Amino acid sequence: MIRLRRPFPSSFELDWEFTQMKKFTKAELDQYNGKNGMPIFVAYQGKVYDVSSSFLWRKGKHQVLHKAGLDLTEDLKGAPHGAEMLEKFPVVGILEHSC
Repeated sequence: MIRLRRPFPSSFELDWEFTQMKKFTKAELDQYNGKNGMPIFVAYQGKVYDVSSSFLWRKGKHQVLHKAGLDLTEDLKGAPHGAEMLEKFPVVGILEHSC
């Protein structure tokens, strides 16, 4: 039996995967707010998640405190749950940060 080695570490593969994903500016992300039939996207630590399937994000709002189409990295620090809740949803892109 021949064992093949991976040519690159798995972290390289993960980085490559994200370079192939859609890149969202904050203005583009803002359009995915759940209004007028748009999907519901939120960003956290540079990743953009599609939370459209969550009943907790109906109409683009979560617990009346958070709005869809925004970067919630800072907001999640004060949430009663951690980022593991977002891991249930598909990552649809990465958020580009403006300088």
